[in-house]
Amino acid sequence: MGTFVFRSRGNTDRLHDVVKFNWEMAPRDGGEVAGVGLEILMLGPDGRIVSDYQFIEG
Repeated sequence: MGTFVFRSRGNTDRLHDVVKFNWEMAPRDGGEVAGVGLEILMLGPDGRIVSDYQFIEG
């Protein structure tokens, strides 16, 4: 297992075939958040991810 876990910041939105949410990276054993970012997913007609865009915000 890795040292960090990624989790949603609870603000997921979907509009048609686009999903966006913010995420945070934190130590698996607890502690301060080490990084945050924005994820944008493009979905295909079957609902599966066809494109994944990640923006590291800090």
